[in-house]
Amino acid sequence: MIINYLIIGLVFAGFIEYTKDRIIKKWPALMPEAFDFGLGERGMLILFWPLCLFVFCYSFYKSYYNK
Repeated sequence: MIINYLIIGLVFAGFIEYTKDRIIKKWPALMPEAFDFGLGERGMLILFWPLCLFVFCYSFYKSYYNK
């Protein structure tokens, strides 16, 4: 069970980093100085991905259904 949690965290962290790189490549003016994820940031993404998912879903629901 713990290994599944960590694997999903790795996939989530990889997706976030891939998305960040694509945004920087397409719109470099959004982030004038490139920010590279270090070991600490990757570790936090792997451990806290459920909290990030909850915040995203809550905000999406709130903005989508409160029009």
